[in-house]
Amino acid sequence: MWQRVTNPGLPEQVSGDENYSPAVTVGSTYMKRLAVYLRAYRRRWGLSQRELAILIGFNDRGMISRIERELRRPSLSTAIACRILFGTHAIEIFPAFFADVQEEVLERVQALYDDLQGSRSRLTPAKLDFLEEVLARAKEGRPIQIPL
Repeated sequence: MWQRVTNPGLPEQVSGDENYSPAVTVGSTYMKRLAVYLRAYRRRWGLSQRELAILIGFNDRGMISRIERELRRPSLSTAIACRILFGTHAIEIFPAFFADVQEEVLERVQALYDDLQGSRSRLTPAKLDFLEEVLARAKEGRPIQIPL
């Protein structure tokens, strides 16, 4: 049976999925892995997968289905299109995707930081300062500011 769900992170929505839990906490690599909320947003407005596919620019509903089932990551253009269509930050629709990207980036930041240790380039101190700031933000769990 369909039920109305109100959540601070999302507009009032209709959800038929017992596992639906749109509480989104964003900020660090420790972010809880959550489902993709594209289905909830799509259903909130009564859109079929085919209709949303048309709005985003896909030829068929298959890509929407794969994104909703987390079999495919959304592209940047898909995330932007969802931002435009639903009027909410893409991170609220695709929190697990953003968490995955954040984790991957922080691993590369740490690797570059380690590689730069002992470098005598005059630019190394600025690079290390930058990388330390990125790592400090992640460690402190400061929210990432993403306008998408």
